[in-house]
Amino acid sequence: MKYTDLESFLNAYIEIQKACCKLSTIKNMRAAANLLLAFFGNKKDISEITLIDGENFAQHLKSKGYAPATISRAMQRTIAFFKFAQKSKVLVDNPFSGIKLMKQTYPARIQFIDQATFLKVLDHCPNTQWKLIVSLARVSGLRIPSELVGLTWECIHWDKNTMTVPSPKTEHIKGREFREVPLFPEIKSLLHDAFKNAPKNEKKIFPTVLTLANLKRGLTRIIENAGVPVWENLFHNLRASRASELFKDYPLNIVKSWLGIDLNQRIISMFNLNQNNGDK
Repeated sequence: MKYTDLESFLNAYIEIQKACCKLSTIKNMRAAANLLLAFFGNKKDISEITLIDGENFAQHLKSKGYAPATISRAMQRTIAFFKFAQKSKVLVDNPFSGIKLMKQTYPARIQFIDQATFLKVLDHCPNTQWKLIVSLARVSGLRIPSELVGLTWECIHWDKNTMTVPSPKTEHIKGREFREVPLFPEIKSLLHDAFKNAPKNEKKIFPTVLTLANLKRGLTRIIENAGVPVWENLFHNLRASRASELFKDYPLNIVKSWLGIDLNQRIISMFNLNQNNGDK
């Protein structure tokens, strides 16, 4: 790579990554690149960026009031940018490699959504589709909305009591393009209802385009109508609550397979929260 001014370098790097990364990943790279350009300027020679500059950039993001998770993700992207510059022999040292990343876990935002709360919310869902969306998060532990989009009726194996879930988050990893999830009884019942009412020849279970913003607004209204306090990270906490339950009843490797996860600290924290609240 011949580019040494920051803007050209970042543009070239992101262009290379387009061949192997999803659009959402490229979007996140561009967001991190824009933060760097705003701080250092477009024409900054990357070879002139020092360790002190790296620390100052991290402090700058903090002073701007960005959330710790946002800062951490931006710094991770930045470290990757400059690591590539090292590999390309443009730089000898990575001026960002020694910076300590901020923690991304928020104990106050991790909430266990118990069965009573879940059932109350489910009772106030306006139709089968909404019941299915909420249940796929809370009972099957699906990622919402990304894992809803690719679900088709061919993914449902009624005779085997399993469901094949395409996983956009891990599709780039060989062997993790999809996973098999049990058809838990409450999910199977809702799927039967949805299948009976599905338009003829419709292959997708959720044919309408689903966006996280719209789903969050819809679920917020449902929760409010149910008279339940609205929790943060709506769908993530539903999924994590199910993970917490499954961890108690099944071997960890089985749960990881069903949910398509690594045992990260956030999920472990969720599990511990449930355990700590179990006697309350």
